[in-house]
Amino acid sequence: MDDLLQKSHSHRYVKYVAISFAICLSVYPILRVYVQGPFMARWLLAHAANERVAGRIENSLDALQRSYQRDPDIVLDVEYWNTRFQIAFDRAEVQYEELEVIVRHAISSMKKSKNQSRSSRLAMYFSTTLMDQKYWSLAIELMENVFAAPTKRTAEQNNHLAYCRSLSKSGLPLALMEVDLALKSAKEPAFLDTKAWVLYHSDDYENAIELANQAVAGYEKEIKTYAPTLFELLSKSVEAIAIDSKEPHPHVDGEEGEIESHAPDKSQAPDKESSSAIPNLWKRLASNLAVVRYHRARILERLGRQEEANSDLNWIRSIGFADPSVLESK
Repeated sequence: MDDLLQKSHSHRYVKYVAISFAICLSVYPILRVYVQGPFMARWLLAHAANERVAGRIENSLDALQRSYQRDPDIVLDVEYWNTRFQIAFDRAEVQYEELEVIVRHAISSMKKSKNQSRSSRLAMYFSTTLMDQKYWSLAIELMENVFAAPTKRTAEQNNHLAYCRSLSKSGLPLALMEVDLALKSAKEPAFLDTKAWVLYHSDDYENAIELANQAVAGYEKEIKTYAPTLFELLSKSVEAIAIDSKEPHPHVDGEEGEIESHAPDKSQAPDKESSSAIPNLWKRLASNLAVVRYHRARILERLGRQEEANSDLNWIRSIGFADPSVLESK
């Protein structure tokens, strides 16, 4: 009797082991995906971002490295590069060499990707990050290497690269070719403004002012069409604060390189009380118009038309930019 019971328990034990083994065989591939694959890589990426915010930079870098090891395709996630760039920018003194390494890793990773459309979008996004910090040469290097050839790019890509060249005051003939390709696609106010700014830095002020006028008119038409209340508010700004249009511009003929102010992001509102009446949805439109009117003012100054330039500069002050020169590099 005891032998029978012992055999019964033994068979039952073997049965449980067999069932458990079968379950493990079926579950293991799923667990492996979660623990070793993309899911874990993205968890580590989120952990890296949280560690950066908490100021634990070494932990953040370690988590980033492990996320890449788990899934090399993590380099196509915007948060991967966002965290890497932010770690560099968070340092008390940003090391150009560190940014250079990051940009070249980004170029290598994006060029290897099978999803070139996504790579180009990432290059556009992070070139803007670099431009905001005035690392124009690195932004140009990133875009030149990731974007397709000029004739195969989107109009927005050609315009973005041309505008970056204008800010860096380098490669201006190439910038002119790129923005002309963009303008063949559409006469967008942003493209017209880019060409005006390229021509300004090429000392072609007569042609620049014609395009700048078209860019301002185009932006004003867009605002009048899509945000008529905003247009009315902006139209009354200068008169409302009664600024003398003959007031001299404090920047006048100073060298651009002497300007130390960092340009505001176009998506952010001016920080003065006069901007508080502008709803959040309107801020980008108002700020973009401020940029193109600033460009026009600078061109007018070079043409000796200071009174007209002051009209633009005073309007810019009236919507909250006390120092219009902060728009110089935007």
